[in-house]
Amino acid sequence: MRHSDMINSIVEAEHHAREITDKAEEKRRHLDEEVAQAVCQMEKEYEEKAKLQIEQAKREEEALRQRSLAELEGRLQSAMDDLEKKSQIQHDAWVDALFSHIVGEEAERGDGGC
Repeated sequence: MRHSDMINSIVEAEHHAREITDKAEEKRRHLDEEVAQAVCQMEKEYEEKAKLQIEQAKREEEALRQRSLAELEGRLQSAMDDLEKKSQIQHDAWVDALFSHIVGEEAERGDGGC
């Protein structure tokens, strides 16, 4: 093989190697872009999923709060109803006891009146 043929062969091999390297570099850039897009898409999907889970948790907590509040209001109303019933039943006895207590104190002090 002649010297010039050998140089041409080397130059051609180098040119071919550069083409392969350029294609590989282009493919790598393309893959990098695909990976970046996939990561971005996954982040969006996870963010949306997290938002949905947060909204669901808020709805569940609100429902629990409403049930707890209704239960407390029911217990309060029951206690108020019981107190009202006792007040109605015991009203006369409480008035008599209060009257006796007040009148009894006045009698002990000698504030009997006229």
